[in-house]
Amino acid sequence: MKNKTLILNLIGAIFLSFRVQAGVQTSGYCGPKDEGENYATNCQWSLDNGVLTISGTGSMADFNPSDVNHSNGSESPWDQYYEEIHTVNVEYGIENLGERAFKSLENLQNINIPNSVEKISKHALSYTSLNSIDIPDSVNEIGSWAFEGCASLTSVKIPDSVLSLGNGIFYLDTSLTSVELPALIESIGMSTFHTTESLESIVIPDGVTNIGQSAFYNTNAVIYCQDTAQHVCRDLVNSATSGQNQLRVYSQQGEYYVLDGVKYKNLSNMQKGISVKRIYTIEEANKVSGDKNRVSIKYR
Repeated sequence: MKNKTLILNLIGAIFLSFRVQAGVQTSGYCGPKDEGENYATNCQWSLDNGVLTISGTGSMADFNPSDVNHSNGSESPWDQYYEEIHTVNVEYGIENLGERAFKSLENLQNINIPNSVEKISKHALSYTSLNSIDIPDSVNEIGSWAFEGCASLTSVKIPDSVLSLGNGIFYLDTSLTSVELPALIESIGMSTFHTTESLESIVIPDGVTNIGQSAFYNTNAVIYCQDTAQHVCRDLVNSATSGQNQLRVYSQQGEYYVLDGVKYKNLSNMQKGISVKRIYTIEEANKVSGDKNRVSIKYR
């Protein structure tokens, strides 16, 4: 009986070894790499029936882009299962989602992010099939392009712990209809909401002092801005006029109708150098039929 058990264990070990050598490993380490390009043992991964589990403590590794398994993929050890993975379960103790950790897992629909995660790194979840995501209050940083190309994502609430949004976070998220920004956010990066064609409206909180170029290019959203500071109005105008869409800005000073490509330089300092077709009064603006691709910005 002992010999039979020994033989079975030996066969199992040989089979596991063969699977690893054949490139079908379904578990391993995923902590930051050392100088020898070996993953640290603080983080582990395992895959079972389409569910990828990340466990351990501390930081995950960052992963370089790779087209080995499919275009637009990464060098993560689970990337070879990009068609199989539908759920990611990150266990408590993990502190960040590494760069490109789950990028282009094209059938990924669900992810559990625990309250121990403080950072979602750039491209961490881009080009996945997530339709919603629950970002815990522990997260204080979201890297550029983190949710880029998530065409099924419909709604997001960003916790108050996040003070800035990196570039292109929601770029090409064409199904996104609503985003709730944190009350204390200070900066919105360039192209953050670029081509969020379904976005209906968004509120810009009082503390925002910078909005990057093309942040709202190619959207139809009504943008409610709680800050009447002139530089915020200027940045909002600049962000939309880098493309072909039209922009209307409602403020205490009146309405400005903006069209890219036409320079109107004899304006106040707030508007100098901005592409402006002409300035309308509120009464005049009500008579103007705008382009369907315009972005409306209303000050409350």
